[in-house]
Amino acid sequence: NPAISIPGWPTVKVFGEEIAMSWESLLLAISEKLELPGFGPNGFAEGVPYIRPEDHYLKQVADIAFGEKEDGSDSVPEADDEELRIFLEARRNLPSSVFDADKWKAAVGNDESLWRKTVYVLNRGGRYEAFAKAYKGDKVAHPYGRLVNLYQEKTAASINTMTGKPYAGYTKYIPPALSTIGEEIPHEGYDLHMITFKPMPAAPSRSWLTAPCSSTPSSATPVSAMWLAARRCSMTAW
Repeated sequence: NPAISIPGWPTVKVFGEEIAMSWESLLLAISEKLELPGFGPNGFAEGVPYIRPEDHYLKQVADIAFGEKEDGSDSVPEADDEELRIFLEARRNLPSSVFDADKWKAAVGNDESLWRKTVYVLNRGGRYEAFAKAYKGDKVAHPYGRLVNLYQEKTAASINTMTGKPYAGYTKYIPPALSTIGEEIPHEGYDLHMITFKPMPAAPSRSWLTAPCSSTPSSATPVSAMWLAARRCSMTAW
């Protein structure tokens, strides 16, 4: 969660570790209070702790990096010294509650080779197969093999409460910037054009920003819109 990297983000101490306040820290705190198995200094096995979120998540990344063969023959390459330097340098300003290189490496067993392979995957945002292996003949090499609903009966049976008409149960192009009843929204007569960026702590897809806040980064033309935004600081998340 990138929100926990914001300067001043609150932290909490769980299992003696100072970690960023998050959903994961709540689960860990509950497990500590209830003394649940599968958590704590021996959470995964004797001497293999589960006391920080990365103890879980980085093992998943390491699994992806290692590959599906037991001998590791299909693992990704190790990140070289320069790539490892870039990885660490990019995180140099993160608080230790979010990133601690020694603890991240410990989360994958302090295995230098596996750590470098994990960094290789993290630097690329995932593991990707060569494009040349995407097809076998004229067919995709990895077919989905399950039902794909080109027509959604449930969606088609739902009614748009603004228009009284059913939603389309199939893929359809809907022009952007239309009102809730499908009419074009006029822009004439409005001299201010502003783009707002909701702060990460209040930006789930279901959040509604009712008015720009002075703490919300904005860009506007003319600049006077920034002054107006600062005077009307009111934000509501639903």
